[in-house]
Amino acid sequence: MLKMDYSAVPIAQTTDDVVKRIISLELACHTEKMRLKTEQLVKKVRRDENDRSSPEVKVAVLTARIRNFKEHLHKHHKDKANKRHMLMAVDQRKKHLKKLRLVNYEAFEKVCSLLDISYSFPPEYYRRATRRWIAKKALCIKVNMSNPVVSKQPGASSYGTNVQTGEWSSGLCSCCNDMSICCLGFLCPLVLGCYAANKYGENCCLGVIPGGMAAMRTHMRLTYGIQVITTC
Repeated sequence: MLKMDYSAVPIAQTTDDVVKRIISLELACHTEKMRLKTEQLVKKVRRDENDRSSPEVKVAVLTARIRNFKEHLHKHHKDKANKRHMLMAVDQRKKHLKKLRLVNYEAFEKVCSLLDISYSFPPEYYRRATRRWIAKKALCIKVNMSNPVVSKQPGASSYGTNVQTGEWSSGLCSCCNDMSICCLGFLCPLVLGCYAANKYGENCCLGVIPGGMAAMRTHMRLTYGIQVITTC
C-alpha cells in the first residue's frame, strides 16, 4: 500500500519495485501511518468530502489517537505520560459523544456502529468511596439481609415489650429498671427522653423535639413488630 501523497499519482502504480517499496507504507514513518489511519476512520463518518469540523469527524480523529495510544501502551505499559494523554483523549471523546447524542441521536448511533465504540453512561455520583462508607454500606446490607422487617429471636425481648404477651408499653419508666433513671425522668422528662433515644440507637436530641418521644415509640413499634393494645 502506497503513502497518502503518492496514492493518487498514476505513474506510481507503474514504476519499478524499488521505487514502490520506497514510497510504500513499509518504509513510512509513524506520522504518515497515523495520518492514513485517521483518514480511513474519517471517511466512514464524515458528512461530505470537505467536512473536517463536525462532531463525527472529531470523534473519528480522537478514536484514531486513542487506538494508537493503546497499541503503544500494550508494548510500554509503564509509560505514564502517554497513558495520561490517552485518558484525556477518552474524556474529550465522551464529551463529543454526549453532545452528539443530545443533538442528533441517529448520527450518534451511526458513529458508534461504524467506529465500533461502546458508549457507557457516566455514573450519577462522582464521590470517591471511602473505607468508612464501604464498611457502613456492608453493615447496612448485612443487617437488612439478616432482619428485613422484624427481628424475632427465640427468648429475646424487644425494646418496650412484654416477654410473655409481646405487648407495647407506652410508659417510659416501665422500659427502665433503674430507679435513679426513673426519678430523673420524673423530675426532667426531656433528659430521660434523650437518654432513651441515645441508648437505643436514635438521635439524642429526639426527645427534646415536640412529639419526638411519640415518633420514637412509633419507630420502635414498626421496627420490632410490637403490637399496640388500646383500652377504652
